[in-house]
Amino acid sequence: SAHGFLLKYTKKTEDEASANPLLCAIVACTGDSRCITDDGDNGPCSFREVTRDHRPSDEHELRRLKKYVSEGTAFVERDEYDALRLYPGGLAVSRTIGDLQLSHAAVPEPDVFSVALRLDNGCTYRFVIGSDGVWDTFDTDVVGSLAARVKILEDGTEKVTSAKEAARAIIDDCIKKGGYQDDVTVLVMDVKLVEGEIKEKVT
Repeated sequence: SAHGFLLKYTKKTEDEASANPLLCAIVACTGDSRCITDDGDNGPCSFREVTRDHRPSDEHELRRLKKYVSEGTAFVERDEYDALRLYPGGLAVSRTIGDLQLSHAAVPEPDVFSVALRLDNGCTYRFVIGSDGVWDTFDTDVVGSLAARVKILEDGTEKVTSAKEAARAIIDDCIKKGGYQDDVTVLVMDVKLVEGEIKEKVT
């Protein structure tokens, strides 16, 4: 169950969880799609990365791949675009679902991340998940500014944007930039926390 998984992941006992309820979002990732989130404040705020990209260039992944390289079952090499790829297969990702026939090093096992959520009334977290075509075009800061739930207009007033508007803005700017682009897929989700309702469900 989700409750049992949360207890195991946070290393809390049933009694500890009852005394000090922990609310968090669990994100599992395999591949080079990325998840980012803001700090949940109802105002202009910055975004931070929740997941890590599973690419051969990632230092954590390089350490994991050393085992396969030392066994002679895999190797990492730069292609003509100076990007690191995993061979055999020439994969741009170091973890993936469905490519074990190309490389035993490209495991499907996900990394699991958690985002602690504050129990403030009216606190809304915005999560953005984008495919590699998004992050090859813009970094986290740029995507975060495009996805911001509250934006300051030129006249100094604030505008609240919907999740749909944020997704559309990211896709439009990726397309406008032009050049080589991989697939551009974006999911934007708002999670609103209402303290009274949360306490009622927890108890």
